[in-house]
Amino acid sequence: MTRNIALAGLAALAALAAALLPSTVAANIRPRSELALVSAVGAPGKTVVLQVKLRDRPGTPLGLDRPFGERIQGLALRVRCIPEGAVQAVTVRRTGVTAPLSPMFEARPVSGRSAGLVVSFDEARQLVPTDPPTRGGWVKVARVEVKLAPGVAPGTVVEVRFDPQATALSNQAGTIAETPGNGWLAAHDGKITVGF
Repeated sequence: MTRNIALAGLAALAALAAALLPSTVAANIRPRSELALVSAVGAPGKTVVLQVKLRDRPGTPLGLDRPFGERIQGLALRVRCIPEGAVQAVTVRRTGVTAPLSPMFEARPVSGRSAGLVVSFDEARQLVPTDPPTRGGWVKVARVEVKLAPGVAPGTVVEVRFDPQATALSNQAGTIAETPGNGWLAAHDGKITVGF
């Protein structure tokens, strides 16, 4: 009898722990802003465009929900294409909400089959509109242009990956950053499927 009571008590405790565990785990998960490459399809020898989209999540160190000086005014990213032999050239350019803005600084480094974009904007004069009309949605901030090699075989999948060491959102001064390394930014890779 005592053994049955003890087992029933353990079962009740296990059920309680199972019920509480998901909410405890969820409470410890912090929000993250997101950058995503939108996958595309392209033909050999052609240039394929992958959009780079941003989702600014409330509750992160940067964003429109933060005070002046803590908004997303800088973007750094570098992408790499794999396999390198399937690609002739890679370029990253501003587009979407960043296209009409005049940057304080902009660089577009290229190295082999990888390319990047580093850009910052003056918050007092050109606030980057990271909040889309539908809250919690995505805005376009850049585009990756990939020139496929003429001889790449149809059916080949070219992975286009963010470099986590060179991908970040920052405030204008560069003193606050959201990166994959510090856990405040999720970077979602994309791919190109080679068609005919």
